[in-house]
Amino acid sequence: MERLRLEGRDAVGQRDIRQELLDVYAEIYRSRSSEDFHSVERFDERIGWNTEVPGFAAIVAYVDDTSVGCAYGCTLQPTTRWWNGLRTPVPDGSSTETGTRTFALSELMVIEKVRGTGG
Repeated sequence: MERLRLEGRDAVGQRDIRQELLDVYAEIYRSRSSEDFHSVERFDERIGWNTEVPGFAAIVAYVDDTSVGCAYGCTLQPTTRWWNGLRTPVPDGSSTETGTRTFALSELMVIEKVRGTGG
């Protein structure tokens, strides 16, 4: 097996790796693809929404030039609802976002055949 290679992109550059993101998602959620939320089409929509948020970043992992995993997310904006519903009290200001303070990981996916192999 070749060494693991990672390719990262911002919102504009994600177009270059969009199909790889979709391919990894399709393989991981194959058994649930008939469920509306887990369809590739809905996932593609979610990626689109995320790329509109400032601070979007995505990474695709390749082994032997085949995409085997991916991750993406964006920075939390001042209007985020990300922290709503916390069950444990937190200090004042600790959930106040600035648009650059916190990077929220939306998806982290690795196909089954390479999980735990060390890439």
